[in-house]
Amino acid sequence: MAIPNPKDYILIVAKDIQELLYTLRNFESNYSDIVKALETSHLFYFHDTSHNDFYFYIGIPDKKSKGAPTLFPTYFNPDKRDSKSAFSGEANKDQIAEHFNKWISIIQDYNSVNFNQEEDFLKIYEEEIFSEFEIIEDDAETKPFDNNQQIILYTFLETTVKHLEEHYPNNNIIEEIVEEANSLKDEIPLLTKRIAFKRFSKVLAEIRKFNPITYRDIYDVAKKEVIKHLLLRGVEILPKLVHSITTFLVN
Repeated sequence: MAIPNPKDYILIVAKDIQELLYTLRNFESNYSDIVKALETSHLFYFHDTSHNDFYFYIGIPDKKSKGAPTLFPTYFNPDKRDSKSAFSGEANKDQIAEHFNKWISIIQDYNSVNFNQEEDFLKIYEEEIFSEFEIIEDDAETKPFDNNQQIILYTFLETTVKHLEEHYPNNNIIEEIVEEANSLKDEIPLLTKRIAFKRFSKVLAEIRKFNPITYRDIYDVAKKEVIKHLLLRGVEILPKLVHSITTFLVN
């Protein structure tokens, strides 16, 4: 994304840009399991992770803008459920939030439609894993894991990636799983607990679909050494868990 200089604008416009960026970053975190933000020349650019032609992006407002309201160039596709048309125009920060919510609901509806039985099975696996591991906490929708929890999850993902690469070199399916695991590993600090676990469940589901024996071994470690202790906040247990995770998967 392009970050403009706030001093290029009058104060009211600079504050509108700041508020909109805060809203869009929250959207990025809350829906990171289905859309991805890209680095572009626009103020913010989302695309559907499974279909690049489905996009939502916001341009940078005119430096001469007087605000009241500040208008942002706005583009998204699809615009409606009953057509393949795209939206192109200007909108204020409140209208952009409304547009995004409409757009993301269309993406979610599309994601519920599938013509591939294997993908249906993958969704079933993901939902089963997520329902078993889901963290039920008041702040799961709004806050990330604390530092120790992030280290536990990071270590598990890093060790899993090494395990998969060593046992299945030059395998295209494994490369895709590794890419997803590495992406999650790098973004853990930016995700809410619920979204992090949702994406964690997806990685495990893809492993299960690839090889049930490999999944059994990795799932056993996840259940015994990661999930069970993920809510523990004591620093003294961290080295033991990290060692245990590494030992289980490397051997």
